[in-house]
Amino acid sequence: MLYVEWGLKRTEGIPDPEGWGGKEIALEALVTINPDRLLLMENSENKMVDSKVWNNMNAVKNGKIYKISNVDNYNYSYTAMGRMELMDRLGTMILEGQKSSLD
Repeated sequence: MLYVEWGLKRTEGIPDPEGWGGKEIALEALVTINPDRLLLMENSENKMVDSKVWNNMNAVKNGKIYKISNVDNYNYSYTAMGRMELMDRLGTMILEGQKSSLD
């Protein structure tokens, strides 16, 4: 959805998504990419928050982590209306993050 509908460019080093639409990446592998922004899909609370590796990533330091749950992904990603809802949510998160970084 992010790369096709939104036309976002995949950061070098990010693997192609699997059939379900995402890709699990080891924290150590993600650190080598060190993204400026990160869309995090998780089942529960982020268990990486206490990790020095996690906290030293650019996206974390700059508050550019956008979170959705696996439930949101599965509930919204497979219908046109659901995809529009999920895109709207993500867009709002990103724009709100942009607005707060300008304050």
